[in-house]
Amino acid sequence: DLGDREPTGYAPALMALAAAYSDAKDDDRSRALLDRLPSLLAARDAFDAAILERRLGRQDRAHRLFARAGDLVLQDARALHEFAQTKLKLTGKLIQSKRPADLQTRKRLLQEAAAYLERVTQMDAPTTRHAWAWFNLGQAREWLEYPRQDVRTAYHRACELMPRESRFHEELVRF
Repeated sequence: DLGDREPTGYAPALMALAAAYSDAKDDDRSRALLDRLPSLLAARDAFDAAILERRLGRQDRAHRLFARAGDLVLQDARALHEFAQTKLKLTGKLIQSKRPADLQTRKRLLQEAAAYLERVTQMDAPTTRHAWAWFNLGQAREWLEYPRQDVRTAYHRACELMPRESRFHEELVRF
């Protein structure tokens, strides 16, 4: 227990414990530990915390932490993909809104996600990462109302990279 002390020097330990709780499906304890993280984090700690926040479904917090991680995110295929997925998730909250500001925010988030996903597809990464990036890029393009061929190309590329992933084929057929 850290008592009333500020956990600034303990961020990596707090995140490791939060991850362990999350792995053990004790999300309440994991969230409580993440809530105790200091407001200023090193880029690597912000990235690691963002991944945990995403896992716990706290997309707003994850987005802020990814943004705080700065250039580290832009240089790491996993981080960039996770950040793009966070942006895609955040657009779901805005889809029903008729407010012009919400529609602009949704479009901006989708455009940023698409740009990040395009970058991930060009980075050195495992085939699985590339396949999911192409799949997510297809989603972003579809929601941005790109030409049908651009959307189809992304879904098709995901299917080529992971031919046994039924979700990719189902989405391509649905589209």
